[in-house]
Amino acid sequence: MKKILFIIFALLLVPSVVLAAFNDVTVSGSADILLPGNGLTYTLTNATRVESFTVNTNDIAFVMQDSSIVEIRSTNRSKLTPSAGCEVLASTCTDSLSTIAMQCSSSITLTITPGAANSCTGGSGGGSGSGVSPGSGGGGGSSTTQTPDTTTVEVTLNVNDPFALSLTSASHTVVVTSASDAIALLTISSKPLRMSLNKNETKDIDTDGNGWTDLRVTYYGLSTSSLKPQFKFVELTSADSMAVSDLEPEQGPLGCSLQVGKAFKRSQSSAVYYVTKDCKKRSFNNSRVFFTYFDSWNDVNVVSRESLDALDEDNLGFMPWGSKYDPKYGALVKIVSDPKVYLLLGTEKYWITDEAVFNTLGYKWNWIEDIDESLLDKYTVGTEINYTDRHPNFTLIKYLDDSRVYRLEGGLKRHITDEQAFKNLGYRWDRIVTVEDSEEYPDGEELSS
Repeated sequence: MKKILFIIFALLLVPSVVLAAFNDVTVSGSADILLPGNGLTYTLTNATRVESFTVNTNDIAFVMQDSSIVEIRSTNRSKLTPSAGCEVLASTCTDSLSTIAMQCSSSITLTITPGAANSCTGGSGGGSGSGVSPGSGGGGGSSTTQTPDTTTVEVTLNVNDPFALSLTSASHTVVVTSASDAIALLTISSKPLRMSLNKNETKDIDTDGNGWTDLRVTYYGLSTSSLKPQFKFVELTSADSMAVSDLEPEQGPLGCSLQVGKAFKRSQSSAVYYVTKDCKKRSFNNSRVFFTYFDSWNDVNVVSRESLDALDEDNLGFMPWGSKYDPKYGALVKIVSDPKVYLLLGTEKYWITDEAVFNTLGYKWNWIEDIDESLLDKYTVGTEINYTDRHPNFTLIKYLDDSRVYRLEGGLKRHITDEQAFKNLGYRWDRIVTVEDSEEYPDGEELSS
C-alpha cells in the first residue's frame, strides 16, 4: 500500500498524468493531487474507486464504471464542479473544507474542475438539514429575544393550531391539544414529544433524542384578555443542558457534551459529524458510509456551533464502514485501531498472520477496507491463515490464463458456471484470487443458478 501511494504522489506532480495501476484504482488511505493550473493540492479520499484517472492542467478526469465512486477534498475551499452524467452523493463547503463525492451508474468519463481557493459557497449533505432562521411562526402574537447561541420565544397560542417554533439549532412544531388556566397538554415535534405542564411549571426536555435536554418550556396559564394558553420556550446551550439519563459504560466519557455514537450537525451547515468513544468528532465525507451507521438523515441531531466546537477533531480523518455495511464474501478488512487484517468468509473472520503470507497468497493491499469494530465483532473467529501452500476453504480463485472462477470447498474446487450463480451467492468480482497453475485442486460439483 505504501509503495502504491508513493507512486501516485510522485506522478501527480506532472501535468496530464494517467494512473491505471490496476483494473480498479482504490485509494487505501488518501492521495494528494497537485493541480498545475492553480498550484493547489487536492486529496482523493479512501472512498475513491475508479478505473483510472488523468490529472490535466486545470481539471481531473476519471474513467468511471457502474458503481465507481470518486471523492475529492479541498482544504483550500475550492469550488469543485463536476461534469454531467453522475450522481452527486455529497457536496459540502465548510469554514475549513470543501468536498464532493460522485457515483456513476454506467461507463463514463467524469471531469471535476476545481476553482480558485475559497471559491466554494453553501453546500449540501444529500439529505435533511436546511438552515432555519430564528423567529416566530403562526398562532397568536409573540416576541423573540435572540443571542448568537440561544433563542427565547414567548407566545400565546390557539388550541389545536400548529405553531412553528424556530430556534438557532432546530425547528419544531408545537400543538396545544387542551388548556385550562391550571394545566396545558401540548405536543412538540420534529420527533413527537407529548407533555403536560401545570401553571407556572417549567420543564427541560430533549427534543431530538440525543440524550441531552435542549429546550426549556414554561406554562403561564391562560391570558386574562383572550383566555388563550401562554408559553415561554428557551433554547438551552450546552452549558445549561443536562443528561436525560445516566450514560452506560460503553457510551464514553461522562464529561462528553454530546452522546457517543450519534450524528450531529449545526444549523445552516451541511457537515455531519459522528461522536467517537473518546468524545471526539469525526466527519462523514461520504453519504454511503453514513448509511452504514444510520437509517435516515433524520437521525442527524441539530445542535449549536458551541456544542460542536467543544469537541476536538478526531485525527483519523475519515469514517470506516459501519455495522450496517455488507462487505460481502471474500472481503479483506481491518479496524482503525488494530493493524490485523482479516479475510471474511461466510460468517467467520480469518486472521492473516503476516505480510509474507498475505503477499504469497496473492491478496492485494488495496483490497483492504477499514470497518467499524462493531461490524468485525459480528463475525466468529476462524482459524489463522499462517500457511502459503494452499488457500482457505471457500476462497474464490481463478488461474492466470483461464476465465473460470472456482470456490474452494473441502479441498476441492467447484466451478461457478455463470454470472447469475455468482451474484446469487453474494460474491464480489473484485475479490477473486489469481493462483499459479501449480496450485492444483481436484474438481468438485459445479455451482450453477
